[in-house]
Amino acid sequence: MNAEWRTGSVRNKARFSGTLEDGFEDGDGDIGSVASAYLDSAIPGWGVSTKIGRQSRNTGGVVGRFDGALASYQATDQVRFNVIGGSPVEHRRDLPYANDSIFYGVSADIGPVLGGFDSTIYAIEQQTDGLLDRQAIGTELRYTDDTTSVFGLIDYDVHYDEVNMAITTASWTAPDKSTISASADYRKSPFLLTQNALQGQTAGSLSDMLTFLSEEEIDQLALDRSATARTFSVSYSKPLSEMFQVTLDATLANISATPASGGVEEVAASGNDYYYSALLLANSVLRENDAFTLGLRYADRQSSNTYAVDVSSRYPVTSALRVSPTVRLSYREGEVTDFTEWSVLPSVRLNYAWMDDVGLELEAGAKYTERQEGTATSDDLEYFFIVGYHYDFDVDQRSFDLQRGD
Repeated sequence: MNAEWRTGSVRNKARFSGTLEDGFEDGDGDIGSVASAYLDSAIPGWGVSTKIGRQSRNTGGVVGRFDGALASYQATDQVRFNVIGGSPVEHRRDLPYANDSIFYGVSADIGPVLGGFDSTIYAIEQQTDGLLDRQAIGTELRYTDDTTSVFGLIDYDVHYDEVNMAITTASWTAPDKSTISASADYRKSPFLLTQNALQGQTAGSLSDMLTFLSEEEIDQLALDRSATARTFSVSYSKPLSEMFQVTLDATLANISATPASGGVEEVAASGNDYYYSALLLANSVLRENDAFTLGLRYADRQSSNTYAVDVSSRYPVTSALRVSPTVRLSYREGEVTDFTEWSVLPSVRLNYAWMDDVGLELEAGAKYTERQEGTATSDDLEYFFIVGYHYDFDVDQRSFDLQRGD
């Protein structure tokens, strides 16, 4: 649910997004979850805005969903200062401030400058059970123009003297409209936090661990449980004609080993996993605004090899009705364990524009899997259906009309 309204010079936005899952089996209880529930208010004339409640943010050192508040001040056209505080949300079903973690931080957004550069610098600290969980500084840099886009980020934990995350992505569009993209991703997995020391321990909290370990020993356990994940990818996309476009991409990924400590066994490095895909997209083949996609995928992993074919389409039957059938066929074979697995997933989605501002959706599908391991063969059939609707309305225009007295 979304709402927007204006009170004098204050613009307000409110959003609630949640789900209620009903367990059909005896003894299964209902599970409620809230993805977002916040009030966003702004006074444009003062350059001040606030956002309070459950929200998500992926800049300024904040990673993901949290319960708390963000306050911003637009000092100049090119500089905005932010203050943030709250408690991270691990699961959407968690109640507000369900854990004992709080964080607070400051950041500054600068730009655009020099014809396309903008950046963010930040400092953030998190406490859990009274212990320092995270203390980081970082920066983000972005550049865009008509043909080039570049993004870079580095997050450095001052307390642990470790780079928690370093990301670089770039794309360039050539004169022939082809696009080349590349990215490199280095990060701790899981994200480096002192509470990682709880993995594999009987203690239920960091404060419990303090009864038999020092803070330095807890910090070392947290480092030992935090592996390093590296991902490199490159992609190429080119329009072959007004109708056809092809996209190719390749990805290399690996995760480092973690040592044995604190009663937790060593975890070996994953080794290099390789992923390749090729997509052929066709538009307006049978009629205007239709689309057909053929995808080929191959995954060469240390544990298994997977081959997959995806065929999907979007076809406007009438101006109001659109049908989108999809079929995915995959085959997987084990490298460490001797097994083979076939699966097929057909589905179809219908979109119907009932009125200009009301649409109906229906999707149904099934997944059949057959697995053979040694002399044993098993099969499984799953099916699903989704029914929904959407309603669009122009709040800004209606508010403007009300202010005029219409």
